[in-house]
Amino acid sequence: MKTIKPYLVIVLLSLLCAFANAQSAKEKRADKYYESFAYVEAARLYEKLIKNNVTSEQSVRRLADCYFKIKDSKNAEIWYKKMYDENKLTNEELYNYAQCLKANEKYTGADAVLQKFYSLNNKDTRAISFSNNRDIVATLKNQDPYFEIKNVDGNSAFDDFGAVFYNDKVFFSSNRSPNPTVKNTYVWNERPFLDLYMSSKDDKLNLVDPVKVKGKINSKFHEGPVCFTNDGQTMYFTRNNYYKKKSKKSTEGVNNLQLYRAKMVDGNWKEEKLAINSNEYSVGHATLSNNEKVIYFISDMPGGQGGTDIYKAELKEDGTIGTPENLGNGINTEGNEMFPYMDEDGNLYFSSNGHAGLGQMDIFMAPFNRKGGFRKLINLGIPINSGADDFAFVLSRSEDNGYVSSNRDGGKGNDDIYSILPLRPIQPACILKGVAYDNATKKPLANTKVQLKDKAGVNLGEVVTKENGDYTFDIEPKKEYELEGSKADYLTQKNPFNTNTLKDGEEIKKDLYLDYAIALVGTVKDLKTGAPLKDVEVTVHDKNSGLIILNDTTDENGQVRKSIPTAKVGDAYSYKVDMVKKDYLPKTSVLENKFVGGDNKFIELLGKPEVGLDLGKMIDIKPIYFDLNKSNIRPDAALELDKIVAAMKEYPGMVIELGSHTDCRATKQYNMSLSDRRAKSSAAYIVSKGIEQSRIYGKGYGESKLINGCACEGAVKSTCSEEEHQLNRRTEFIIVKMK
Repeated sequence: MKTIKPYLVIVLLSLLCAFANAQSAKEKRADKYYESFAYVEAARLYEKLIKNNVTSEQSVRRLADCYFKIKDSKNAEIWYKKMYDENKLTNEELYNYAQCLKANEKYTGADAVLQKFYSLNNKDTRAISFSNNRDIVATLKNQDPYFEIKNVDGNSAFDDFGAVFYNDKVFFSSNRSPNPTVKNTYVWNERPFLDLYMSSKDDKLNLVDPVKVKGKINSKFHEGPVCFTNDGQTMYFTRNNYYKKKSKKSTEGVNNLQLYRAKMVDGNWKEEKLAINSNEYSVGHATLSNNEKVIYFISDMPGGQGGTDIYKAELKEDGTIGTPENLGNGINTEGNEMFPYMDEDGNLYFSSNGHAGLGQMDIFMAPFNRKGGFRKLINLGIPINSGADDFAFVLSRSEDNGYVSSNRDGGKGNDDIYSILPLRPIQPACILKGVAYDNATKKPLANTKVQLKDKAGVNLGEVVTKENGDYTFDIEPKKEYELEGSKADYLTQKNPFNTNTLKDGEEIKKDLYLDYAIALVGTVKDLKTGAPLKDVEVTVHDKNSGLIILNDTTDENGQVRKSIPTAKVGDAYSYKVDMVKKDYLPKTSVLENKFVGGDNKFIELLGKPEVGLDLGKMIDIKPIYFDLNKSNIRPDAALELDKIVAAMKEYPGMVIELGSHTDCRATKQYNMSLSDRRAKSSAAYIVSKGIEQSRIYGKGYGESKLINGCACEGAVKSTCSEEEHQLNRRTEFIIVKMK
């Protein structure tokens, strides 16, 4: 055997160490790119490291995050899934993963991830929004669209977004570069920096001959989005922290966004930096109230809900801006709220990835509340929203058209501008409130599934009530709806209604009263063991109408169940029950009683024809009655004995001892003689029906086999009731032989 020389071992170890050091250096370089927000380059390096099987958990985590930040949901999904399968995603990464799945239209998978997110973060407003809007995707897909949308001519192969109306022109942001040799790019996504452009528009809102805005508004960093005062003489726009050719960064080295104001002076825009800015956080995306007394903007300043929030501040006559006020958790979430826009009526539109929607950024409308603030949000639905980022919604002053931006598939570039045409009014939500009750007790019903449906029966929403039985839905005026409540053991309740007289924002109350379902529940057991019998064929006929009420086979618990929707408590019923199971004697019973609320139970016993068992019990023979001191067969007794005849014909090897018993009253000798005559008379009747005499014989037992303590001979005086004596007066059909 050859041995490896020591110097070769040293060389091999040195090479391995050098390789490991090289990989470590590459990972550090990738981390440096990541930490400086150069996500495209960082992703390239992390991919190479993973391909060479030399990586860390952090590299995989950061690779997923890189793709998420550059809006590559397909690749982000791949790496988030790897971490998800290994149960290594942080709470925020769980939410990001769900957003990627939605963007890729994998809504079932997204719901499962969001359910886990909710279980870990049930106080997070995003988790609460998900929990309260489980059917949001189906609801949005089924509702009529508010707008028609079209990709406009004039989009480039780059990013174009944030179109706003300016007199007869359009302003928008774009990183299309007129000079292909320009190398100044944004490291985040390796695309050129954004500039403001101005364009003419045709009657279809297409962009015609766009050009860069002249003057010093555009810099070497990002510009946009923008908004204007009503007179068009003042512009508010967003730019990186760059003013008078000086760039400033935060203490963490970030060049944040800032909000600027520019006024038209002698045909040129003269800019100024606003006092609400800070080097330490971003401020931008301004819009003005119609009276221009309030400015709305976004910021990630400390004290917000999380991510970027929407704020408002007083815009004073001298141009100064008051103290920013966060719009609160009716608008803001732990996610990002961006691109606010206020229409002529004071309704606020904005984009968010924190409220329940189709995925990534959806556009929402917060209807103006004349009492102050805003009413409940409305998701603008399809086609305004998609699984991708949808943002920068704006309407013309006449509100008969507008623009929106999106990076959805099918565009000309990454972000594209789309024209929009209203198809119907956006109705601010009215509110439907109600409680599910037990109709009998009038107590609230928990765990009741309540569905809201439209006129066509399409499910618009669904909730399951809690202990107080209440439910709430957003509805629209001038619509037809139907509430449907269902719960185990209760009859489904439907309540149609309309909102023809409702006005925007009004409430309507519609309760549901569910009746407890009256049910027939049967249990079939083995006569000998008492164990439940599975797969017994049970047929129940209504003796009055002849209709089949139930036709089913017993389950593992030996049970069959059938709701009787037309029955009411106190109604009388009369049913014939037929039961059949292989190797068991078939049996027919009669059920006669009055319905009670809930389960009306009956128990039946089926037996195999075995020696020692009473055939009468197996096939439900009613008591055999004789006239006083007589032994002749009455017509009612003949009907019962005919059942014995049928069973014996089915089993020709069966031999029966027919035993007749009396109670203790009268003398022992008399009772013995009478019972023996009755037993022989009954046996003779069976023989007369074609059964061989050798297969059945009658025997009287008198009072010799009492089944209770009801003796009364001699000095013994019985205190037993008539019912107890009746138990002793019986006829038994004991199987004594089976061939």
